[in-house]
Amino acid sequence: MKHKIISLLAVMMALSLGVAACTEVDGQTPAAKEYTANLIGSSEVPAVNTVANGQAVFKLSADGNSMTFTLTVSNIENVTQAHIHFAPAGVAGPVVVPLFGQPKTGVFTGILAEGLITSSVFGGQLLGKTMNDLVTNIEAGNAYVNVHTAQNSPGEIRGQLQLKTAP
Repeated sequence: MKHKIISLLAVMMALSLGVAACTEVDGQTPAAKEYTANLIGSSEVPAVNTVANGQAVFKLSADGNSMTFTLTVSNIENVTQAHIHFAPAGVAGPVVVPLFGQPKTGVFTGILAEGLITSSVFGGQLLGKTMNDLVTNIEAGNAYVNVHTAQNSPGEIRGQLQLKTAP
């Protein structure tokens, strides 16, 4: 009897490890999927000469229906808006997700915006679509974050979103 219990426990452990391995995508479980963008002026279209920079971090929920985000900037002046746009690197594209829309005067360093993104805030080409459509575009290299300012209304800093790889 004792041997059967030990064998059963071994089989259960092997099965649970197999299930965990099957839930990984690109080496990460869905709950651990993270997307990042390093925002700089030279990535804007056209390029902008600026001391400002930033970073955006997006974390996909375990169920794949929402993302949390944090947008941090440094040395940026007179911010007007921030968005996710659809386009590959080197191309300007349409807004699909708003991230920030409250003008901030003066020079700012810190967390510009953070929150939760669901399909209810989608616009443009994403209107009526699902979070999976956003994720697909990000993973295809077709999405970027940019921060607009009074001085550079098309955008002052920009960065392509990409899947953060495990260290």
